[in-house]
Amino acid sequence: MGGGTGSYMVLSHLKNHVDDISAIVNMVDDGGSTGILRDELGVLPPGDVRQCLVALSPETSQLRELFKYRFSEGGLRGHSFGNLFLTALEKLGNDFGAAVKTAGELLQIRGRVVPVTLDNVRLRLKTKNGGVIAGEGVIDKMVFAPKEKPSVFIEPKATINPEAKKAIKEADLIVIAPGSLHTSTLPALLVDGVVKAIKKSKAPVVYVVNMIATKGQTDGYNVHDFINEIEKHGKTNFIDTVVYNTIRPPKDILDLYASEDGHWIDINLNKLANSPYRIIGEAMLSESALKKGLIRHDGEIVARVITSLLRGDLRV
Repeated sequence: MGGGTGSYMVLSHLKNHVDDISAIVNMVDDGGSTGILRDELGVLPPGDVRQCLVALSPETSQLRELFKYRFSEGGLRGHSFGNLFLTALEKLGNDFGAAVKTAGELLQIRGRVVPVTLDNVRLRLKTKNGGVIAGEGVIDKMVFAPKEKPSVFIEPKATINPEAKKAIKEADLIVIAPGSLHTSTLPALLVDGVVKAIKKSKAPVVYVVNMIATKGQTDGYNVHDFINEIEKHGKTNFIDTVVYNTIRPPKDILDLYASEDGHWIDINLNKLANSPYRIIGEAMLSESALKKGLIRHDGEIVARVITSLLRGDLRV
């Protein structure tokens, strides 16, 4: 569950370990190509859905590369082919859910991609002084007041896609992917019926924690702060297992990130000592990314951790 690069990273590797995957995608994206298509054509947001479709498709597929292609000039500049394809399919059949299924079949994806809702919704954020900020693209660029933990919500009220409800009910494991807290992780959980379906499901819920805080938004957050914010918005405790990275990058890279992208997320095990969560630490830092000066999860290791939890053979 989630959206953006976090879901893409997990799915790209998990497809090589698990046959039956349902990628439940948030539906609030309104920036860039997706935002233009939503505003001009009134369609549902294709961007995060496209990324998940690509992630689950065969690496050697030429159609996969076509879905990733982004025009760099002319009237289509900034648009990806995948976004345009999904938009055309939706306009053709007036059914975004069917469009996603058709695209998945054409891409021969391993698993399925499921929009969390088929309602046309927008993300909203309530500020400390009671004001409301509209739009995922705007919220994503905001800088919050120090220690501010704003609430996000969606408008209008949305109901869970029956396909997403079914996938949650039948799941053996539910994974909340890493991603921007306010614009990727929370929106998928804010749709009416999602948290209720998770609570009813017999599947354990695993949260894979971010490594880097979003600059200006989650600076100073510890692992337990992310958990608290997720369950605060869900209005109940529903996370069973928390997976975090145990390898700290070199100081020079951390300093560079702190000045440009965001701060390292620490874990305070004392804060979680008496919590109901199973806390699992794994070395998940990508060495290849680190050589390029980037801090990223190693998707293959994350996939192995998830499959180990699925099999029940991973100890704390």
